[in-house]
Order: sequence, then structure tokens, then C-alpha cells
Amino acid sequence: MKRLFLGILVVFWLTAGVFAQNSLLEKKAQDFVDTLNRQEFFQAVENFDKSMKQAFPASKLENIWKKLMGSIGPFKKQEGVRTEELGASKAVFVLCHFEKGSLEVKVVFDKKGQMAGLFFVPPAKPWEIPGYANKDTFREEDILFGKPGWELPGNLTIPLGSGTFPCIVLVHGSGPNDRDETCGFSRPFKDLAYGLTSRDIAVLRYEKRTRKYHEKCAAEKQFTVWQETVEDAVEAVSFLKKRSDIDPKRIFVLGHSLGGHMMPGIARDCPDAAGFIICAGPVRPLEDLMIEQLEYIFSRKKEVSVEEKAYLEKVKQAVPTIKSFNRGNVSSFSNIIGAPPYYWMTLSEYKPLDLGKQINRPLLILQGERDYQVTVKEFQLWKEALKGNPNVTFFLFPTLNHLFIKGVGESTPEEYQKPGHVDEEVIGKISEWLGKKK
Repeated sequence: MKRLFLGILVVFWLTAGVFAQNSLLEKKAQDFVDTLNRQEFFQAVENFDKSMKQAFPASKLENIWKKLMGSIGPFKKQEGVRTEELGASKAVFVLCHFEKGSLEVKVVFDKKGQMAGLFFVPPAKPWEIPGYANKDTFREEDILFGKPGWELPGNLTIPLGSGTFPCIVLVHGSGPNDRDETCGFSRPFKDLAYGLTSRDIAVLRYEKRTRKYHEKCAAEKQFTVWQETVEDAVEAVSFLKKRSDIDPKRIFVLGHSLGGHMMPGIARDCPDAAGFIICAGPVRPLEDLMIEQLEYIFSRKKEVSVEEKAYLEKVKQAVPTIKSFNRGNVSSFSNIIGAPPYYWMTLSEYKPLDLGKQINRPLLILQGERDYQVTVKEFQLWKEALKGNPNVTFFLFPTLNHLFIKGVGESTPEEYQKPGHVDEEVIGKISEWLGKKK
């Protein structure tokens, strides 16, 4: 269940809205690339379908991989992953970097989840710096911070010039996100970092704990959302306070999706932060929003597969059990919908609106009206709970989706497979708001 646990977190209502099957197939494709890199070719072919096993026995796969590395050099790392629908099949593209170049490993899965095709293709158009960012105005530094045993690598973008700068820490949505919160062709955290730092605001972004320490987190039977999200955000603020180029009195924390959901908890545990930003942060219970998201996605499909219907029913049946978890009975249950019971229980105990009412520092809440994962209903719940608080500012963007990328019409999962950037208006609203918090 280790693989399933971290895989399913990607599907929670808080991320890019890809159905569970997609995220599990993406994980299979990434694991397949890992086996190639380790040169474990007999293991690599285990999930091939019958025709693939005939066409690509382990010996032939080994020969192809070694010829490939002979051409473009040793394997360096994986980066992004994306999925395309191919009728009843799905193609997963894993972007891979080698010493002399990059390519995508295209893995085709049949409806049973077996590998039915394998291709090595030129990479799709890479991420490009958005037009509102100017890389000549800042520098980028590799950093490492965190508790002993849980140190996290990241990047700090800092404006050029002398003196100290305000800084924003970026906190991810659910799932094992990278520092850019890569989703398909989009990198919203990199957009935010480059856009805001071009406006004289330093930004810290980092690899999420569940990405850097995948197996270690999965092995924790009492792994909690606080460990997943809150602790490292607090550590990031402490790290920044010690730097001579960052203004210690102007360090802010921005949370997207799950990061926004947990922002009141971060605020409680981080008295050193000057203020907070919630981007598409949900309020209601995760298990309820999972069902709403899945129903929305399926209602817009021409045909819902048997597997998809079964998964939705599985989630619906699990909800009463999830809601029954308490400290007296939680140890008697096994993983449910991919996560440990203890994780679900600590999420249920957490009351974002109650803690949100206790925040007495500046708070900015942003929401895209086209967001089907964290809808305007969540935004309205924040507004109702925090009305009358002079420290809170709200902005609703009519044309933006969950990633704060502009679009037209109803948002769908397929939208995330198209290149896009965080809208410039979002960058402007954040920098304008922060500029007033001197």
C-alpha cells in the first residue's frame, strides 16, 4: 500500500484534478523509468502485456536503453509527467533528462493498466518564462533547509541589489509535488516565483516532503497532514529569518489548495510570519470534496468506464468509515482510499475556519471562479467566517482555474495538459497587497 498511499494524495480534491487511475498510471510510468535507470530490465517488463513481452523481451529492452544512453549520454533525472487519452487507452509521458539532451518516455497503458506500447520521443514544448517576468532582475539560489533527517532542497529567487527584501514561502497542494508544483505543461510555483521576484519580492519554493522522502513518509503509520504540509512551511520561515538579504519582519506564507486549507494551522504554528495568502484553499471535509470532484469530472465525459464507476462507488462507501475515525478506534483500521486512518483522523480534527478566525495578521484569500476542484463555494465560506475582520482581503478572478491560469468555459482535467501560466493579474494583486503591508 505504500505506492498507493502517496499516489492517491495526488488525486485529492486539492491538486490538478486528475482522476485516480491517471495518477496511478503516472506513478507506474515513473517507476518503469526508474527500473530502466537501475538496469533492472527483467523487472521492467513485468507489467508488459502479452504482445509487448514478445516485442520487447528484457534483453531487447536492455539493448535499446543502452543504445539510447550511448547516443545522448547517461540518465540524469526525471522531471514532469503528463497523461493523454487515447480512446480506451492512456499514454503517459515522462520527461527525462540525459547528459546530452532530453526526451519523453511515452508509455501506453491499456484499460487493464498493463503496458501496451513504449516510445522514446522528443520532449514537448518546455516551460518558458512568462512574459511578465524578467530574469535579468533577479538571481536564483539553490537552498537546503529543514529538520534533521527531513532536509528539503529548494530554490530562492532574490531581486538584484543591496538591502533586505520581503519574501514569500510557497506551500504546495496535496500529493508529492516538486518545487514548481509541476502539473502537465504548467509550473505555477515557478511562475509565481519569477513573476513576484521580478517585482522585488523574494520567493522560496521547495520539494515537498512526500516527494523527497517518498518511502520514508509512506512507512509512517501515523503520518499526518501537519508533517506533510505545516512543519516544513514553519521551517522555511525560520530558515529565511537567518538570512541577511531577507527582511525578517516581512516574511509571508502562500498556500495553494491543501497549502491554503492548512494556512490557519501554519499561522498558529508560525508566529514569525508577517502575513498569509490562501490560493484556492478548501474549507469542507476532504472526503466530501473528493466525491464532488469525481462526479463533476464524470458528468462531463461521454462515457464513464466500469472502472471509473467502481472507483466512485468505492469512495462513496468509504466516507462513513472515514468520518467514524477517532483516537479510540483509529488503530484498528487499515489504509482507506489510499491513506492511513491516522491521516484522515487528523484532517477531521482540523477546523480551518475556527483557526482562521484567530488569525490577527494580514490575510489575502484568492480564488478562481472557473475552479471545479475548490469551487467558489469554499471562497464564500471563508468570506462568511471572516467577515468583519479588517486584516482580510478577498479577490475572485472570473476566468481562472485551479492553477490560476486563464481559460474559457467550464474547466476540465484536459485543460491541465495545455501549456499555461499563472495569470499576470494574480501576480499584480499579490505584489500590490504585500506592498501595503510595510
